[in-house]
Amino acid sequence: QRKQRKKKTGSTLLMAVLIAILVLIALFLIINNVYVIRNVLIEGDVDLNTEEVVRLAGLSFGSSIRSVREEQIRQNIEGTGEYILVGISIQRPNTVILALERRVPVAITFTGGKYLLLDKYGYVTRIYERTGDEVLPFIKGLNPTNYRLGRPVSVSEEQLSAYTELMRALLEQRADTLIRELDLTEVKSVTAESRIGVTVRFGDITAIDDKIVWMKAALMDLEERGDSVGILDVSSGNQAQWRAS
Repeated sequence: QRKQRKKKTGSTLLMAVLIAILVLIALFLIINNVYVIRNVLIEGDVDLNTEEVVRLAGLSFGSSIRSVREEQIRQNIEGTGEYILVGISIQRPNTVILALERRVPVAITFTGGKYLLLDKYGYVTRIYERTGDEVLPFIKGLNPTNYRLGRPVSVSEEQLSAYTELMRALLEQRADTLIRELDLTEVKSVTAESRIGVTVRFGDITAIDDKIVWMKAALMDLEERGDSVGILDVSSGNQAQWRAS
C-alpha cells in the first residue's frame, strides 16, 4: 500500500507539473500572438496617416503590447518638432490610441546661421538654413544658447515668459499679422516694427492686452491716413501716442 501511495503521489505531481507547463505555454502563446500591436488609432487634427504615425512613434505592428512606452513614444513624436503627444492609451488586447496635436509655428528667429520657427510657447518646430515663404513675425534679441527640435529655445526665463505672453496676446487679438518684427533684447523695453513701417513701443509686458488694443486701433488710423513714419507709444496701456518723424 505504501508503494502504491508513493506511485500515486508521484503520478499526481508529474501531472501537476505537466499542467503547469501547458498553462505557461498557453500564456506565452496568448501574450505573443494575442497581446500584440495590431491596430494604431490616431486622435487629433493632424495631417498624418497611420503608417506615418507608427513610424514616427517607433512602434511596430506585431510587437508586444507590453513594449509600448509612453516616454519613448513622446520623445520620438515630439522630437520631430511638428507634433505634440497629448496622450496615449491602450485597448487590450491589441490596440494603441495616440492623441496628437500639431505645433503651429507663429514666429521666426535667427541664431548661429540657422532660422528657427517657433510655436507660441517658444518650442522649435523647424530649423532652416534660409527662410522659406512663411510670413511670420521675426523675433529679434532672443539669441538662444541652445536649441533642438521639439524643445523650447534656451533663453532666460524672463525672456521666454515675455515672448509667450506677447505671442498669446497678439494671437488672441489676431494682431500678429500686423507685426513684421519684435525686439525682445530688453524685456522691460519691448519694441516692434509694424508691416506698414511704424515703430511701436510696448515698454514691458504688463497690461499687454490693453496695449495691443491701442496699437491695433492706432495702426488702422495711421494706415488710412497714409502716415507710417514715426513712433507709436502704447507703453502706458491706456492710450496711444503718435510722434511722426
